[in-house]
Amino acid sequence: MKSNLLNLSAFLLMCCPVFAQDPAPPEPVAKTQYNLLNVPVSPAFILLDAEPVTVEEPVSPTDFFASLRNATTGFTAFPNTYALNFAPGWMFGGNKFTYEDFSSGKRMGQNIGQTTLISMGILTQSSTDTTAFTKASLGFKFSLWPGKVDTEFGRLHEQRQSLLNKVGELRDELDEEITARTKKDPQHKKLTKKRDAELRKDPPNMDLIQAWTDSLTQIENAIADEVVAGFAEADMAEIRDTIAQMVFRRYGFFCDIAGGAAWRFPGNTIGNAGIDRFGFWTTFGYLTKKDINIVATARLTNYQDQAFIDQETGILDEGNNLYFDAGARLIYRRNRLGLSAEAVMRQPLNNSGVDGTSRAAFSLDYQLQENRVLNFTFGKNFDGTVEKGGNLIAVVNFLMGFGGKRPY
Repeated sequence: MKSNLLNLSAFLLMCCPVFAQDPAPPEPVAKTQYNLLNVPVSPAFILLDAEPVTVEEPVSPTDFFASLRNATTGFTAFPNTYALNFAPGWMFGGNKFTYEDFSSGKRMGQNIGQTTLISMGILTQSSTDTTAFTKASLGFKFSLWPGKVDTEFGRLHEQRQSLLNKVGELRDELDEEITARTKKDPQHKKLTKKRDAELRKDPPNMDLIQAWTDSLTQIENAIADEVVAGFAEADMAEIRDTIAQMVFRRYGFFCDIAGGAAWRFPGNTIGNAGIDRFGFWTTFGYLTKKDINIVATARLTNYQDQAFIDQETGILDEGNNLYFDAGARLIYRRNRLGLSAEAVMRQPLNNSGVDGTSRAAFSLDYQLQENRVLNFTFGKNFDGTVEKGGNLIAVVNFLMGFGGKRPY
């Protein structure tokens, strides 16, 4: 009786991979590498007045990107201004986003989760300057409406889905191929003979049967994966390569929200730390598939304890000054080359002793390779509140993005 029970148990154990498997876990979202980095503007740099361009172009951020700025030092020193930026939604929860979430831009909550960017920046003035100091900033940015993904990416997505559907339609044919390969696999044959021999013993070793059954299941799953993947792998690889070579674009209406604060450390001393400024801004526009587009921005920034020369009395003073910035940027993009020109007006809101000022800059950028961008900017920055000189912008900015895999 005991022997019969053992044999029955062994038979059920042998068959359980066939009819008693646990439900398969949900298939993870398929991802591929996108070329996402289109000169993203770092909120931390804007808060430090160190960003080459201040009217932001809408982008879909990589998981992490770094920005190194070298001003007019002839590249004789390590860049003293840099920013680190990361997208927490993609770094810590990217697997939950589907292609529809990524591409449509219809759901505001999903948009915010995907596009939220946390930005940290450092600006250090060298000891050869009049007053040594360091400034640090922390900023954020997200899109309420990021625009829609280029229809070409949609076409590639549909092509991929069509391939998967074709695999499903030919499932019976693929199952026959899987069965044929399994029967020919030498390791599968060897383990099957060992298991069958053990089953004929009285009593059989249940631990050995369990181990061999698990190994056989692994071999069968591996062969099945190889057959299914091999059926459409060439076409899938072509789709992935096409996506990786395309510069990622979104089109339609977009609206971004950003903000943050900066702190100053006079004498590079922690004990002297104090808030330098804080601000909030929005960038918006409508992007078409044409090479030329225009985006606009509106910004409020409050400078704390800012030194200024009162234009009415000529006396050096200090106070909290609130400014309103408004401007636009004309952008030309073709393949990997980008040209832009921006103009921004700044007007004080709470201090009649400070004059309004403006900024104008021309920028050129080129994608050296996927998610690697070199940017050069030349122009005139906002005038200072004490000294009007020294407002030349001549900056080389290098950006490196990491983690560009997205659903496709």
